Amino acid sequence: MMKRLITLLLLAPIVANATEYTCAPNASCTLPPLTSGTMTVTADTSVIGGLGTAFWSASGPGYTASGGSGSVNRIGLEWPIPPGGGGFSSFDDSDTTAFVGLAINGVGWAYGFPQGRAGGAAWGLDVGVAGPITHAGTYLASFDVSANFNGSDSPSFNPNGVCSFDFPCSDWLFGGSGTGVIDVSDYPGQPDTFYITGGTFTFIAPEPSTASLLLIGFGFAGLAVLGRRKKH
Repeated sequence: MMKRLITLLLLAPIVANATEYTCAPNASCTLPPLTSGTMTVTADTSVIGGLGTAFWSASGPGYTASGGSGSVNRIGLEWPIPPGGGGFSSFDDSDTTAFVGLAINGVGWAYGFPQGRAGGAAWGLDVGVAGPITHAGTYLASFDVSANFNGSDSPSFNPNGVCSFDFPCSDWLFGGSGTGVIDVSDYPGQPDTFYITGGTFTFIAPEPSTASLLLIGFGFAGLAVLGRRKKH
């Protein structure tokens, strides 16, 4: 395990600086951080229990990516916020509510269906507010997105559309961060209580030291993915 970790950390700067990215079948590879793009988050405020949605489109050196989720679960009327509350987070790997698009070196990648053990995609979101929520209004916020994409750059790689021993997939890890704002409203019928109605965010290029830490973090995530697959 330690040898594998050292190998990943040594290879990460090489992958980040390459002009052409390659990833062997059944391998886990890391892309450099996303450097530009936008994300929007919207709450379903029609009924209590409604889930929020998030959509993003971004690019990094030599690749573009996008994603969406219909199960952001810490915004909207389901989550009343007392004074001093903060941000929200979400993780989604569902076949029906999550998607991730990926194009590397100008070539679009496709993942096997269904997602999960047979190949697919997952992504997580973490939003932090710059200061406690004390009233309705707009608040500055920061965010992190991390994604895992398991698939192939050849649309005809698998006639059944499922990653398998005969049709192995490659696993890409990537993500990015940035800043934005969230919108907060008064919670109906509950004084001094609030809820998040949505937000808008912009991906930004990380500082060099931050980018190195992100690559190391993706390396650890890759080890976790490889470890889970060995158990199946």
